[in-house]
Amino acid sequence: MSLFPTTVNVRGLKELQRDFGKLSKSLRKELQVEIRKLAEPAADLIAREAAGHNFSAPTVAGIRPGSRRGGAVVRQSRGTKTGKRPDFGSTQFRLAFIPGAEEARPIVEKGVEEWLERITASHGLGVGGGIL
Repeated sequence: MSLFPTTVNVRGLKELQRDFGKLSKSLRKELQVEIRKLAEPAADLIAREAAGHNFSAPTVAGIRPGSRRGGAVVRQSRGTKTGKRPDFGSTQFRLAFIPGAEEARPIVEKGVEEWLERITASHGLGVGGGIL
């Protein structure tokens, strides 16, 4: 007998969080922890891109993964605007964050699929379809 007597059809991350929250609060918390872990490869790739464009070591070190209720995030914890370069934040975003995030996309998608397979199997839920 399944722990959860319902079917969950999910189309996106927001819907997944909502529906997992309906099933179990602990499952929703587990999803948040997993999302945070999945942001780590993206943060690493973004930091590598930043280092490749010769951004300073403190700037590269300030790139960190995290999660919010809406999903995974990669943040720059250092200031992104200086008197010498008022466009530094947008430059950093254009040169490092966008290319690094695009490179990380398949890694994150694969991680989400693997996690969904593990969590659904451990709770007796079947998996159908895939990530859209």
